Amino acid sequence: MKRVLLVTPFFPPQHAAASLRTASFARVWAELGADVTVLTTKKRRDQQGMPAKVPGVQVQEIAFQVKGFIERARADHKREQAGEPKIGSTKEGRAAKVKRWTGAYSAARMPDVTDAWVRPAVAWAKLHGPWDIVVSSIGPYTAHLVALKLKQAGVAARWVGDYRDLWTGNHIYHGLFPFTLKEKYLERRCLAAMDHVTAVSAPLAKWLQRRTKVTVDIIPNGFDPETERSVQSLPESEPAFRLVYTGSIHRRGQSPEPLLQALKILDMGRDKSSLPIRLVVAGSSQPLWSARANKLGILHMIEGRGLLAQEDSLSLQASADALIVLDWDHVDAGVLTTKLCEYLPCDAPVLAIGARQGSGECVVEQVLQATGRGLHLGGDAKHISEVIEKMVDDPSALGLVKNNAEIAVYQRPGLATKMWKIMTADQSN
Repeated sequence: MKRVLLVTPFFPPQHAAASLRTASFARVWAELGADVTVLTTKKRRDQQGMPAKVPGVQVQEIAFQVKGFIERARADHKREQAGEPKIGSTKEGRAAKVKRWTGAYSAARMPDVTDAWVRPAVAWAKLHGPWDIVVSSIGPYTAHLVALKLKQAGVAARWVGDYRDLWTGNHIYHGLFPFTLKEKYLERRCLAAMDHVTAVSAPLAKWLQRRTKVTVDIIPNGFDPETERSVQSLPESEPAFRLVYTGSIHRRGQSPEPLLQALKILDMGRDKSSLPIRLVVAGSSQPLWSARANKLGILHMIEGRGLLAQEDSLSLQASADALIVLDWDHVDAGVLTTKLCEYLPCDAPVLAIGARQGSGECVVEQVLQATGRGLHLGGDAKHISEVIEKMVDDPSALGLVKNNAEIAVYQRPGLATKMWKIMTADQSN
């Protein structure tokens, strides 16, 4: 039986899409016969919301202490992501701008809260090693730093580095000088020491492959078929055509503006006796949506649901008439979000909004085309409004044909099994 150590700050009960990926890895590997231990952070009060138990998996949370100003910076960043002002201030300060543009303190770039977790995590893993396989999943980058120390200490026979997002090549954050110099040095050392590398999309894999001699495989984000089959649609409070968005928003690279402008066009041009159009928003980004909608005078078209448990979020998606994805302004980012994959088994068509089209590198558009699940509408508000109007009049107007075989590629158990084959390739039992 292989001893596997999965190093990841994101893991249940932390309420995050990244936790779903890592939890599925751990659960399936245990089912395949591995002795799986997850090395993660001690969860804070605001890092709760998901079932904590993962059958057959030992979870070791490591507590750590950080300086007060870093904790405050982290809290400010979380409020800023949700569109809320910094406590005690109505104006964004210099520190907030630093965090927004560099990714410092936000699980993306140096420095991060979890820097203080690396040393005690390494100490625990050394004491309880050796490990046949160590898998580190980032961000934050600190998971790789723990695994690097274990590899150097000789307690990790094989190391697989998993990139949910890039580190120094991050599509949102360019880093904070002079930490950027240290980051580039450390990532070079990590990539040189890894036995295998995985990434969530082809563009990310391409970026990494130019910087490592080992094979980079693609393990996209996905969805849980068992959970999806048990979902029940939420009852409607009133007749309406409902667009549903249950994701987060990163202000650098994602914008709700094209969709909100499209809703404004529809609000001004439609017969008031027609079926109402509503945008139902759930998650931490709701205040941002509401604030911008209020400025446009269309707050009455927004239904806010706040932060929902995963099962409630899935039920909301199942009751949608259309599902919204906000794509990145940077087409070359190659980001394939968990939210898009979570939408794939639903009945409602998916409308992607925000990124340029026609580059050949837009992975969201590629997935929607291959699965027959939706359209990429770009960022033109008038075009978006016309498509929505057409769907209201005729739900089948888009002419989409589901490709169930392609959708099945994104089932988490299959992806975790593929990852297991990569981890154990060329290894004896």
